[in-house]
Amino acid sequence: MNVLRTVMKYYFAILTSALFLTTVISTPAYAADPDDIIKTTPRGKKARFDSPDGRAAALSGTVQSRPVSLIFTGFDANHDRIVSRSELDAGLAREWSAMNTNFSGKVSPITFERWQISAMGSKEALPSRVTFDQDLDTMVSESEFTGLLTQIFTDMDKDTDNALSREELVFNATRRIVVKEKRTRSREDTLPRRF
Repeated sequence: MNVLRTVMKYYFAILTSALFLTTVISTPAYAADPDDIIKTTPRGKKARFDSPDGRAAALSGTVQSRPVSLIFTGFDANHDRIVSRSELDAGLAREWSAMNTNFSGKVSPITFERWQISAMGSKEALPSRVTFDQDLDTMVSESEFTGLLTQIFTDMDKDTDNALSREELVFNATRRIVVKEKRTRSREDTLPRRF
C-alpha cells in the first residue's frame, strides 16, 4: 500500500511538472506591441468596461468596424473597395430577395435571425430586428429593411459622396473606464432594515 502511494505521488509530481512546463513554454515572454498590454486599475478601485460581459472590449486606439459594415462590404460588386449608392441599391434588393418572405412581403423574426447570423455573424449584432421593425408588428417589411440600411449608409458616409470607402466603414475605438469610488459604510448601513 505504501509503495502504491509513493508511485502515485511521483506520478502526480511528474504530471504537474509537465503541465507547468507546457504552460511556460507556450506563453510568449514579451508582448509584441506595447498596445498589447492592458493596464489594470489601482488596487481598491473596480473598473467596468463597455462590453456586454464586463471585460475590456477594446484597447485604446483600436480600429474596429460595426457589424453592418460586413453587409456593405458584401455589396461591393466591382471589388474596388468602395460601395457606391448603385451597389447599395442592388445589394439591398439581392439581400431582400434571398430572404424567405413566405409570400407575405414581410420577414418573420426567425427568418430575420437566420439572416443576421449569415450576414452579420451573430443574432445579437446591431442593428437588431427591433431596430428594423418600425411599426412594431414583429415582422420586417421591405421598406423597413431598405429604409434603415439606406439611413445607416447615409450616416456612415462622412464625406457625403454617396459612396462608402473602407475608411468610412471603420472607426477608432477608445476604451472608456468607469471607476467606482469605494463607499464607506456608516453604522446605519450595517444595521438590518426592518420592514
